[in-house]
Amino acid sequence: MLKTLLLTASLAAGFVPAQCLAQSPIRGGVEMRTDKSLEEITDYVNEIDRRLQKGRYDTVTAKEKRWMVQQIADLRTEVQIADTVQGASSDLQVMAGEFELGIVKIEEGGIVCRKERRTGTRMQETRCYTQKRMSEDAEKSRDTIQGLRRPQGMPAGG
Repeated sequence: MLKTLLLTASLAAGFVPAQCLAQSPIRGGVEMRTDKSLEEITDYVNEIDRRLQKGRYDTVTAKEKRWMVQQIADLRTEVQIADTVQGASSDLQVMAGEFELGIVKIEEGGIVCRKERRTGTRMQETRCYTQKRMSEDAEKSRDTIQGLRRPQGMPAGG
C-alpha cells in the first residue's frame, strides 16, 4: 500500500524513475509488423497522405516529410503489386508496421517501454506507451493526487 502511494505520488510530482523511461530498442532483432489487411493498409496510407496534403505535418522537419513521402510511394507500389487473394505479404506487413511506428513517432513523440508488475503478482511484463500517453497519464495522476481529500486533524478532546 505504501509503495503504491509513493509511486503514485512520485508520478504525480512528475518524477519517474530512470529505469522506467529507458528507451527499449523497439526494433532490436524484432520486426515491427502490422496485422492490417491489404485494404486497411491502403486506407491508412491514403489517410496519412491526405493529412500531409492538408498541411497537418507542416511542423515536422524536412527530413521527416521526405521520409513520409517516400514511404507512402513505396507502400502504394507494394500494395499495387500485392496479390489481393493472398493478402498482404510478409514484407508488406513489415513495411506497413515500420511506417505506422514512424508516424506514431512523428505525431506523438515516440514510444517508451517500461517493465511493470501486475498488482498482486511478481510477474513483470514490458508495456509500451506513446510519449503523449505517458504525459497524459502523469498529468491525470497529478490531478488525482491533488483532488484527494486530506484527513482532518484529530478533534480536540475537552
